[in-house]
Amino acid sequence: MKAPHPQAYWVVRYDGCQEAAKTETKISCSGMDDGSQYFTAEQMRARDYSAGVYNQFGDLKADTPYWIRAWQLVPENADLSRAQLCEGVRNGVPGNCIPLGTVRRDGAQSPAGS
Repeated sequence: MKAPHPQAYWVVRYDGCQEAAKTETKISCSGMDDGSQYFTAEQMRARDYSAGVYNQFGDLKADTPYWIRAWQLVPENADLSRAQLCEGVRNGVPGNCIPLGTVRRDGAQSPAGS
């Protein structure tokens, strides 16, 4: 099948985001940028971000899980202990939120790479 364009719009919600955004223009509390590629588990662990299947242009294999990478800038000292990954925040009402989990602060590219 052809790779579909991701329809979800995601954001990491955390305490202090609004205050941080007022002082740092690069901080966003409304959404994250996706990497526009689909990755298999092996590709996700690789350090080469060029591997993967571009959305809308590539073919996905049946019965194969795929992931996408996404990123969002947060202040270096942000308290992410109660952070959540939420879907559907364009209208200001978050939905489908889950705890973010462990956050690595060592500059690693991917939690899957550990």
